[in-house]
Amino acid sequence: MVGAGTELPASESPPPRERMLDWKSAWPLWVAALLVIATVIWRGVWILDVRNWESGELPGRAVANSFDLSTAIVPVERIQNGNMALDALKPLNEPLILTREERKDLSYHLVALEDRVIGVALGGEARAYPLRILNWHEVANDTLAERPIAVTYSGLCDSAAVYLRTVGGEVLTFRISGLLLNSNLLFYDDHQTDADARSLWSQLTGRAISGPRAGVQLEAVPCALLTLGDWLAMHPDSTLVNGTTNPSNARAFRKLYGKDPHFTYYQAGVPRFSAIPEPPPGSGVPFSRVLIVTTPEGEFSFPFATIAANAAGTPHATWSAMAGKTRLTLRYREGPECAWVAAREGPVTAVRTSFWFAYYAARQTQFGGP
Repeated sequence: MVGAGTELPASESPPPRERMLDWKSAWPLWVAALLVIATVIWRGVWILDVRNWESGELPGRAVANSFDLSTAIVPVERIQNGNMALDALKPLNEPLILTREERKDLSYHLVALEDRVIGVALGGEARAYPLRILNWHEVANDTLAERPIAVTYSGLCDSAAVYLRTVGGEVLTFRISGLLLNSNLLFYDDHQTDADARSLWSQLTGRAISGPRAGVQLEAVPCALLTLGDWLAMHPDSTLVNGTTNPSNARAFRKLYGKDPHFTYYQAGVPRFSAIPEPPPGSGVPFSRVLIVTTPEGEFSFPFATIAANAAGTPHATWSAMAGKTRLTLRYREGPECAWVAAREGPVTAVRTSFWFAYYAARQTQFGGP
């Protein structure tokens, strides 16, 4: 018995509680500690990488996604990683097509007449590409009227654009880079055997911004972003894209197609990634939509709000507007919000849509001015 005030020798002192823990029984603590350390290291590397992106202190190659940016014709600091790995989204290659007879039961194919689609009319043929499908692929490498086309959609800026895939006599296949320019999708031409032969292309402008084809412009195909019901009213015999052609993963994709990955983002109305420069105050709400029409006289943008304010008539409000010397009949509908070129008197080489903030930045970055 030890009397009061008597100290035990150091060798006889009771061990601290933590020393009594057996290392085997403490394995959850070790795992937790390792996870914390790994998170700190990863976070530090990520912060450093972001600082390098923002400052422009990039190596010649974008390390995360293996693209050579030494030939970039845009400010490299405006190219961002979209928190997506290379090829994380798979493009639709020659997708499954439904004929007029086959698309009778739209609900079976998870498509409704009120769904927005990208409509393409070319060489006497018409085809609709539902956004609920393109949300999960972003690029459809397809053939319409024997012309290879790329139907592209960038959900971050609600941008729809269609291009011919033939460049210099070669038919290109486009894939998803995981990179962005001013919050807009950058896709690349696939060279499976030579990574250095790949070029990055702007979805909104159709111009190659780096790689061997830097500066090359894809030939645009006019398209319309509208509801499936409106498209079928204009093109009753239109075919309809039905998504993946791989039976092994069709069921999984059907579940994805029923989800809208951009709903909360659109509700927030705040760009997730930067677009520089930002539109000047008073020039328009960043998430307001614009219809972009290109004619031989240049490029003309029509805010949806302007079309709506000038349009008259039901069930579709129409407005007659000029794009250079070309007279356009523009149509607008409110729910869901859509605007498109319903008719034209004169040549039109491209029709696209976008959120205002991304289009403004693209004009400044790639065209040198508004």
